[in-house]
Amino acid sequence: SVSGVKSSLDPKLVYVFVKLGLSAKDDRFFVLLQEDLQQLIRDNHEAWLAKHGGVRPKNPKSTHTAVYLSSLADKEDNWGLIDTQMGLVRAQDGTCVDRV
Repeated sequence: SVSGVKSSLDPKLVYVFVKLGLSAKDDRFFVLLQEDLQQLIRDNHEAWLAKHGGVRPKNPKSTHTAVYLSSLADKEDNWGLIDTQMGLVRAQDGTCVDRV
């Protein structure tokens, strides 16, 4: 729900959204930080409200919102974020070679 940014949440927490395909090879993965997710939700919600005069038409008290696949597009297969958050460096063959 959209009720402001919660300072008690870890902004560096990593989220992985999964779009399930018809088979495992068609699954899609979107990797992003908590702080990026919070901003994405806020931006989407504010844009939606702007289209409706700033007020939810059916239930003005609701803070429900949605995350759209199109909003996550630049986070698809962003697996390097996990390495970065863990301080890992990978060799060209994908093996972990050291901590930063």
